[in-house]
Amino acid sequence: MADALDHFHFLQPLWLLLIPLLAWWLRRSAGRLAWPTLLPPPRLRFPALAHIARQEEKADGNKIRQLPAGLLASALLAFVIALAQPMVDTVAVAEEPRAEPVDIVLLVGTAVTMNLRDYVAAGQPVTRMGMLKNLLAEFVANYSGRNMGLVVLGDPPAIWLPLTDDRDVVLDAVGRLRTGLGGRLSDTGGALKLIAEKFSRGAKKRDDKVVVLVTDAGMQLGSLPPEAGARLLADKGFTLHTIAIGATGNASADENGTGLIYEPVDMALMQRLAEIGGGKAFHATDADAMAAALREIEQRHRRGVATVTHQLVRPLYPWLVGLGMIFLLLAIALSQRSPARRRATP
Repeated sequence: MADALDHFHFLQPLWLLLIPLLAWWLRRSAGRLAWPTLLPPPRLRFPALAHIARQEEKADGNKIRQLPAGLLASALLAFVIALAQPMVDTVAVAEEPRAEPVDIVLLVGTAVTMNLRDYVAAGQPVTRMGMLKNLLAEFVANYSGRNMGLVVLGDPPAIWLPLTDDRDVVLDAVGRLRTGLGGRLSDTGGALKLIAEKFSRGAKKRDDKVVVLVTDAGMQLGSLPPEAGARLLADKGFTLHTIAIGATGNASADENGTGLIYEPVDMALMQRLAEIGGGKAFHATDADAMAAALREIEQRHRRGVATVTHQLVRPLYPWLVGLGMIFLLLAIALSQRSPARRRATP
């Protein structure tokens, strides 16, 4: 019994405050309640039957007069309790554990060295920028997080797209990336400082926002060292990951007549920046490696959300409404048989 009461509750218990008011009104109105006449009173056409009816009224008239008032009180009480919406807890259903991805800012290198062809796709050489754009487009299309932003790593760096949850806009911005968009050189330190200043709003702790630096780290220029920019970013609560584009040696040097001096990726610099930024350094040795790096970054920054449990309930107020209607109809029906309403025709 006690266990059953533990699972019983009212959704709107304030309606129960009407019960004392209801009791006061019924007590004040006792004996003065007027009942509607639903059916015409029966007429007795024989004097003998009229005499019998008068004897019955004298015998139990008081009992019949009191019965409708009691039924009315029961009906009103049932309606008031129904307004309080009594419920009984049944089973608890827990949602599947889920995680909430955080915002990601993509910092993409566009220096002239991104035009080097040290990747191969379908047997054909592909430029670093071409491979980068294809994989970023796939990553953006499948990204399940909240907002994404895009910053061009040039000289000077520039915000190519502020944080937005519109994937089509991000895909369009990625598609318009090209080598030399931000100039021939890269200012990594200045770009990291720009992100720390412009995207830090709302970042209260590490992992609130994530920066993914995708570049070959070639042809650096700028008054602020890249390491200093990474420290500024970390101080603002960002996590910095780096993805190195290109080969680390001359074995994959461009042999397609672009006229560029081959510039291998500075993997040591990318490692230092990721370490300062509290993230991880990846090397995109091929398209699969870069796709795997992007997937790992997204999965790593899914903030855990506490499991939500929903309590299922069974409402009891429909039964009370039905019971109140039965009491009310019985009270009205019995009031039609009240001696006060019977008339005999001699």
